[in-house]
Amino acid sequence: MHLHLPIVWPYLWTVLPEPARADLTTARTALTKGTTLTAWAFLYLPLTLWWWPALPLSAGIALTGWRKTRTRACVEL
Repeated sequence: MHLHLPIVWPYLWTVLPEPARADLTTARTALTKGTTLTAWAFLYLPLTLWWWPALPLSAGIALTGWRKTRTRACVEL
């Protein structure tokens, strides 16, 4: 059985119980925050060409974002 999720998801969302919807929304929000932090780290990288302290700043933000994303993506429900 092949399930095409983009087509089925809106219908599935309407029949999910409220606790399941809340869990999915919370997980998606947490994952988005982690990936946004990692994206900011990559946006700081070009600044390192003009200002050397941006390199450890960018590396620290990238590491923190990566760890938060991994932690939030690997949480067992």
